[in-house]
Amino acid sequence: MNLRDRLRGLYEGTSSRAHRFRYGLLGFDVLTVSFVVGSSFFNRSSSVEIIDAVVGLLLLTDFLVRLWISRNPARDLFSPFGIADLVVVASLLAPIVGEGFAFLRVARMLRLLRSYQTLA
Repeated sequence: MNLRDRLRGLYEGTSSRAHRFRYGLLGFDVLTVSFVVGSSFFNRSSSVEIIDAVVGLLLLTDFLVRLWISRNPARDLFSPFGIADLVVVASLLAPIVGEGFAFLRVARMLRLLRSYQTLA
C-alpha cells in the first residue's frame, strides 16, 4: 500500500484509526477557531503572527494532502470548502496584508462544518 492509499484511508476510511484521525482534525479545527476568536480581542504581536503562520502552514499541508488524495482535485479545489480553506490559509500566512483582511479568518468556521461532515 502506497502513501496516497494510506492517507486516503485516514481521510476517508471507516476504521477506528481513521475515525480517531478525523476527530484529531476536528479537535485541531476547534482549537484554531478558538485561537482566532481569542486573539482577535488582543493587539497583534509577533508571537500571534508566528502562531498564525504555523497554523497556516499546517492547514496548507492538510489542504494539499486532501487535493493529492482526491479523486477529483479540480472539483475539490473550486468547491466552496476549498475556496474557504484557501482564503483562511492566505489570511493566516499574509500578516503583511494587515488587519483589513482579518475578518476573512471567520471562514475557518466552514472548515469546522466540513470536518464534522466527514465524521458523520
